[in-house]
Amino acid sequence: VMVDEVFPDDGFIYDGPMYSPPKYKIVSFKFDGSDKKEMELPIDDNNGYAYQYSADSNGNIYYILSQNESGETPDGVWYYKEKFSVVKVGTDGKEIYNISLNEFAPEIEYLYVKSMLVTGDGELIVLMDNLGMLIFDDKGNKVSEDKALVDYSSIYLLENNEILVSKWGEKGQVFCKYDKESKTLSKETAFPDSGYRFNIYGGKYYDLYLTDNMGIYGYNIADEAPVELLNFVDSDINTTYVNFLAPISETEFIISYSSMTDYDY
Repeated sequence: VMVDEVFPDDGFIYDGPMYSPPKYKIVSFKFDGSDKKEMELPIDDNNGYAYQYSADSNGNIYYILSQNESGETPDGVWYYKEKFSVVKVGTDGKEIYNISLNEFAPEIEYLYVKSMLVTGDGELIVLMDNLGMLIFDDKGNKVSEDKALVDYSSIYLLENNEILVSKWGEKGQVFCKYDKESKTLSKETAFPDSGYRFNIYGGKYYDLYLTDNMGIYGYNIADEAPVELLNFVDSDINTTYVNFLAPISETEFIISYSSMTDYDY
């Protein structure tokens, strides 16, 4: 079980298998552990899996659903295709919308969702291989598309609702701020230490939060180096790997980590 996303103000969610046959479930609760709620996601486990979870301020859940389609054509040729869709589910577990992403590029044989997030105003942003960036409004209608971002691999939401995109280059990972209205990118900023050793998360009190096998760091774009916020050696957290991080105050985080003591999460 892993933490996947934080509700903006008061809680966070888990996803993971629940029973056999496995079902995807969401567990939400406030930061103090109270008001725990569970719901199953409407997913057919025999034909698909869910990933890239996100949530909005109303508690609605968003995820990418990958499903396989295979069979034989009338002339005897075997075919296989992976289909991707974005699903929005309400707090009652009922589906609000399901958007087929393959329909936006039927001529492209291979698609893959690399990154997804929901902005503070409810817009859904999806970054895909061979297609670039798609933006949908809170009703699921496509409002923008930018194929110029096809080489970028990740998107992050900054505290002021700005969008940050990143990609890997010859010197490591680089970042640009992206203007949705003008579809323009800022000047590239190289990441300290090439970025290879860090896991990266969208920020709140810093532009980004970073983790490695030694601790947790805050980083503002264009700074010369990250700021160490927590050192695992000096703490009572017995781990060298953080699976997920989200800030809830300037000095507190929600994290999921692999324990070196009992190998649990």
